Amino acid sequence: LRTTLKELEQLNLEYQIKNQRLTQGKEQLSKEKAKLTDHFRELQRTNADNEAKVTRLTTELNNLRRDYEQQGDRAIEERVSLKMKLDALETKVQTLSEARIFSEREVDSYLQSAPVSYTHLRAHETGRNLVC
Repeated sequence: LRTTLKELEQLNLEYQIKNQRLTQGKEQLSKEKAKLTDHFRELQRTNADNEAKVTRLTTELNNLRRDYEQQGDRAIEERVSLKMKLDALETKVQTLSEARIFSEREVDSYLQSAPVSYTHLRAHETGRNLVC
């Protein structure tokens, strides 16, 4: 009986030790779970922030692309307009040159309406109208 009682006490002691270790393990797991939950929530917040940044940057990029395309379109339109003015001026200058009707006021007026290059001026240079 004494042996059985000692064995029961020993088993009870082992049970208490194991139970205590199990409780400590559960507490440790609970703490780790809380840390992981906090870390997961932080990752979710960071992910949401990053998604918002990506959305904002994508919108900015699309706006920049649109602006660039519009500026390119405007530049093309301006070049076409200038080319048309230049062609009209060249035609008028050619007509005036052929008719030998050059008034200083008319030439100044035409030259002010569209810029021309030095090379262009040299192409229309005559003995009377030298380009320096």
